[in-house]
Amino acid sequence: MFNTLRWILVVPATLAATAGAYFGLVLVWNLVRVINIVPQDGLVDLALANLGVNGASSAAGVLAGTKTAPRHRRAAAIMVAILLGAVGLASLLVGAAFRDSLRMSLGWHVFSSIAWVVGAIAAALALSKQYERD
Repeated sequence: MFNTLRWILVVPATLAATAGAYFGLVLVWNLVRVINIVPQDGLVDLALANLGVNGASSAAGVLAGTKTAPRHRRAAAIMVAILLGAVGLASLLVGAAFRDSLRMSLGWHVFSSIAWVVGAIAAALALSKQYERD
């Protein structure tokens, strides 16, 4: 019974951790920008911040979903990464459809989605290697 509940909670834990990490990192990013601790005027600064926020958010989701799964964690890491990759690609499609109202260029949206997918894949690979040894 407890294992069934944990399997049911894999997707909500993944999405909650991803959203929580995203909003927390965006808050920190904006505080750093407002306080001007690290200048974010250039394209490289913004790209690295965007890469970090999106990649770390999806990696946090993969980690939370994998740790919630009661067993078969290597397969769970891969499935959660596929889920988050699909979310990243879906957000790309939605962003392209509503690009005018989002006030974000398509190039930045593509870059964000790529960072999202790369973060999920990197976390899944790291976790799969960890659980392969166990």
